[in-house]
Amino acid sequence: MPVVPPKIIRAVTRCPEPLNGPAISKDLACWNWALAAFNANAHPIGELYDYVNGWQPNLPAWVPGPVIPVLQGIRADYAGFPGQAYSEPKRVAMERNSRAMLSALCGIYGLPVSADETDVEVGLKFEDWSPQKPREIQQNHGERLDSLGIGYEHMWLRFKKKTTVETWVNRGALLLRHQEQDHVHEKVVRIFVSQVLANHIAMLGDLLRVRKAAPMFIHPAVRQPWDPDSAADRCTWCRASFSMLTRRHHCRACGHIFCDDCTSQTEMVASPSTRPGSTATNNTVERVCDTCFTGNT
Repeated sequence: MPVVPPKIIRAVTRCPEPLNGPAISKDLACWNWALAAFNANAHPIGELYDYVNGWQPNLPAWVPGPVIPVLQGIRADYAGFPGQAYSEPKRVAMERNSRAMLSALCGIYGLPVSADETDVEVGLKFEDWSPQKPREIQQNHGERLDSLGIGYEHMWLRFKKKTTVETWVNRGALLLRHQEQDHVHEKVVRIFVSQVLANHIAMLGDLLRVRKAAPMFIHPAVRQPWDPDSAADRCTWCRASFSMLTRRHHCRACGHIFCDDCTSQTEMVASPSTRPGSTATNNTVERVCDTCFTGNT
């Protein structure tokens, strides 16, 4: 199972947002992206929530053995709360069990949970059945407030504690943005994972190619002109404004202007771009932007 390459982490967290990915011809769900990268054979997580809430007597047969005691523990821990009116102990139990549930789900779908901080988190917004929205709950679920159990509203991937990549039913594509919108802090649990699925990385690459396919990011193989400093007052990639502290740097592959962070890579460039009047030497190691960086040396 792969680790997300640093190149992709950099590109994702510095990409201008919001960025909509290419259309995906699959039935999308937030959990299927975050946990399974749209694996068509992924089992729906609703079956597991039915079990831990006590609404189904047995776990599905497909649940791996090591996770069974965890889910049984969540069910036992939460058993005293669904029949009670909303209370602070019930909210704490919801949060505690939502975290345990998210950890179990990551294990089931093959994402290794890390005790240490990593670049990637799986986020879950759990359903907090507070008295502030009983009418909405009753309209959506047709149930009494005190009968509802532990559940989830949304799941996503987050990179560098900054950038989320997510989707939801009927959206038809991935969405990249640099903040977790519409998430109340106490309703969110996040877990660091050390690795993701290969298809997660492939789909992140597809998402970033949408940005790179813009006309200004199509780089011919021939030598490119060097953009004059006056042509840009902000970084071409992350859009940071230039100042005395944030200086301009030219990518030697495309000739566009970027900030230092977005041109921190070096690699072999066949025909480097140079400032007017300078003579370029072919096939030299040069400073390049994150967009042009291929990882080849």
